[in-house]
Amino acid sequence: MQVEVIRPYGFCHGVKRATEIAFDLREKEKNRPIVILGQLVHNDNVAQALKEKHIETILVDDEIENKLKQYPLDTLVFFTAHGHLKKYDEMLDNLHLESIDAICPSVKLNNERIKNSLNAKKDIVYIGKSHHPETEAALDIDERIILFDVKTKEFIQRIKFPSYHQAIIFSQTTLSEKHYLDAIQMIKKKYRSIDIAPRACFEMYRREEAVKNIDPLTELIYIVGSKHSSNANELYQTACEFHNDINVEMISCKDDINKKTIENVSRVAIVSSASTPDKVIEDIQNYLESL
Repeated sequence: MQVEVIRPYGFCHGVKRATEIAFDLREKEKNRPIVILGQLVHNDNVAQALKEKHIETILVDDEIENKLKQYPLDTLVFFTAHGHLKKYDEMLDNLHLESIDAICPSVKLNNERIKNSLNAKKDIVYIGKSHHPETEAALDIDERIILFDVKTKEFIQRIKFPSYHQAIIFSQTTLSEKHYLDAIQMIKKKYRSIDIAPRACFEMYRREEAVKNIDPLTELIYIVGSKHSSNANELYQTACEFHNDINVEMISCKDDINKKTIENVSRVAIVSSASTPDKVIEDIQNYLESL
């Protein structure tokens, strides 16, 4: 079997950095309670590795403060790469708990650009997916920021204010190029003029372009990632759209491979989401090449 691993693969920079910070912390603070607010990464392998290192994950919901009250005062609270709401900083101050922020540098840069644009006398429009943690953190910067939700294709204005009829556009870093460009076209119809802020991250763009250029003689494409991962689902949709005559499947690891699917298949491409560890990709590659 001929197996091609599509590059780039494995963790993106932000995810790699966040996971390294978490595991390094455990090495330095061997006995200290460490809890992560929300999923550090949408990957079962990483989740299991964190659990084995006694790093707990707490789902962020309305009971988050009561949950944290159950932990000792030396607990270290870990914020993920997506960014987080300001109210959680205040909550941890009130609980006297220490925190560490593993926000992705690209997400941080994007948010800083948004803050610096708030007084530009233009509407600030953020292209993103509602309820995604990165989008929620960006919108939390200022209630005047308008969300263009790529799920519903609607503008969500949280407070009423007169429009400037001009806008500055920012976007979630994990959006597909199609969602991003389609949103830009719809926003252009609403405003007399728009300024498009520089995109802070091109990781998804590079991966999508690589997917589009997969050899057409390929017989099977594996998208490796969690079904809960935004970028994994975006890559899956891109593969299906650009290679509608090739079988495309999403799997999370080697154990998800259906042997019937690969019967009589001689050419396979493996695509990695930004939240999939290198080892998972390499395990799949080694398994397929051994057949």
